[in-house]
Amino acid sequence: MLFFLVVLCLLVQAILLLKYGIITDIEALKYSAEANNFLLHSSFSEQKYIFYSVYIFIHIAFIKLGFETIGVYAFQLIINLLATLLFYKTALNVYKNIRIAFISAFLLIICLSWQYWTTSLYTESFFCCMIIIFTYCLFGISKKTNLKYLYAALSFCILLFARPTGI
Repeated sequence: MLFFLVVLCLLVQAILLLKYGIITDIEALKYSAEANNFLLHSSFSEQKYIFYSVYIFIHIAFIKLGFETIGVYAFQLIINLLATLLFYKTALNVYKNIRIAFISAFLLIICLSWQYWTTSLYTESFFCCMIIIFTYCLFGISKKTNLKYLYAALSFCILLFARPTGI
């Protein structure tokens, strides 16, 4: 079942990529420009960018590697795939029913408005996937362990600096 979900997710993403390409306009230009600004000046051009810093540092990493656009897209694709699998695991842990977990993940995958964000180099894709990962840390990990809360705290901190107020 997981293999089918992974293949379906990749197929949906391939179709969206072929239809729309990697979207690098409007908001995407802002994050790329701010990443380049940070590389030049070692600071943000405005204080508000601190609250986008995680996403800007992702851009910086791929600028340094020499393939910003493709790198950020590939990163978002991997995070989307991870979030989808963790969504499945969370549903399985919460409902204790493999069919419900499968249908839940299947519905997430075929929700094209959700999947579309992966092709856009905006903060939405990363932020929404991090919400799922954070939720998994709280409800998807079945063991009562302090490590569970450490993962949740870490993912929450990433969320805080990925997109201000989530809007």
